[in-house]
Amino acid sequence: MAQHDDQFWMVYGLGQRPPAVRHPTEQSAADEAKRLARLNPGIRFYVLEPVSVSVKQDIETVDLRAHKSSVEIKHPLSPTEKASVSKTMNALFGRQPRKAAETDDGIPF
Repeated sequence: MAQHDDQFWMVYGLGQRPPAVRHPTEQSAADEAKRLARLNPGIRFYVLEPVSVSVKQDIETVDLRAHKSSVEIKHPLSPTEKASVSKTMNALFGRQPRKAAETDDGIPF
C-alpha cells in the first residue's frame, strides 16, 4: 500500500483554515512555516507529517487491454465455436452464462 506520494509535509497555522499544500520535503514545509510566521505574528505554524495511512479498497479495476490477443477473427463463429468461446470467457473472468433468450443476438462473440 505504501507509495512514494504518501510522504509529504503540510503547514498548519493554529486557528487558521486547514492546510492545502503538500510540500515534497520537510525543509520546504519548514521554510513556508517560517515565512508565514513572519507575516502573521503571534500565530503558531506547525509542520505536519503523515504518520500512517488507511485505505478501504473495495473496487478493483482490471485493464483488459493488456490481455488483448493479436488474433483477428475474419469470419463469424459457428454456434459450437461461440459456445466454446463463451465457456472459456466464463471460466477466465467468472461471468455467469446468459439466459437462453440472450444467447443468440446475432453478434459473433
